[in-house]
Amino acid sequence: MRRLREAIYSLAMAQINGGDLPSGARATLNRLAASSSLATPRLDSSGQMRVTGSTQGFITMLAHEAIRLFSDDRRARIRQCAFETCALLFLDTSRSGERRWCSMSGCGNKAKVAGFRRRKRLAAKETPSGQKESS
Repeated sequence: MRRLREAIYSLAMAQINGGDLPSGARATLNRLAASSSLATPRLDSSGQMRVTGSTQGFITMLAHEAIRLFSDDRRARIRQCAFETCALLFLDTSRSGERRWCSMSGCGNKAKVAGFRRRKRLAAKETPSGQKESS
């Protein structure tokens, strides 16, 4: 699982940075996708998908999905979260294609709060001492 995660991350970062897809990561992904073991999706009575199988089957299934992602136009929508302390990658499915954060409720909110506080501090520094800033 770690090898798969690292291969996907390496391929995604190469895509984000506009570089060639690393041969070692491609080889790992292809090797993991080549297993004959595969998890099986099933439709349950409530209309939900349930996936069953071995750990290797799940790894194989994820490798297949990663190959599909990196081989179609969606790969241009792979992004890295713009929040300074976040290393998460995500697939930007927004209409404009300009999503910046892995989640608005997490990193997006933190970034907006940090920006607000930074602007407030700068405004306080620019206000002459002894005078109150008017709203």
